[in-house]
Amino acid sequence: MVTDESKLAVLDAAVTSLATATETETNDSRPDATLVSLNTEATGELTSGDVDWFGFDVDSETDLTVEVTRDTGDGVAALSLYGPDGFRDQVYVGGDTARVTELVSTTGTYFVALVDLNGGTGSYTLTVTDGTQETATATPTPTATATPTPTATATPIVDDDYGDQDYGFYGFGGTE
Repeated sequence: MVTDESKLAVLDAAVTSLATATETETNDSRPDATLVSLNTEATGELTSGDVDWFGFDVDSETDLTVEVTRDTGDGVAALSLYGPDGFRDQVYVGGDTARVTELVSTTGTYFVALVDLNGGTGSYTLTVTDGTQETATATPTPTATATPTPTATATPIVDDDYGDQDYGFYGFGGTE
């Protein structure tokens, strides 16, 4: 479980840029992960060849959702989820938003790694939620639709001898 209380907070400005070969970040490996609480948004900057790690405690039977929204940049990055027992899931982030969801079965510290795969650099927001946060969803207001009222139509009475003709039992003029 996470014990470093100084790291349990919302990450306001996660990372500085990498110099060519000199690491300037503090969350480029799992042991150095930035620790956040559930129901937290963390912001960061993914640079070329970069990996940003985040850790958080989760109780069993929690509906865990980890979402990354790319604020700037393009290319491809990967969002990987790790549980206490190892790798859990991975999604690729090529556009605006990617999400990993899981019903957690084991209590413990979980980790996510956001990895630049191919030019997946730029600023991002990482959100870690436990399913208790409700997102307002617009409910459509029903629109009244006029229903046409049927109009009675008179059935004309035709005076012909069609019904008086002798078509016989079989309807074609034959007889029984």
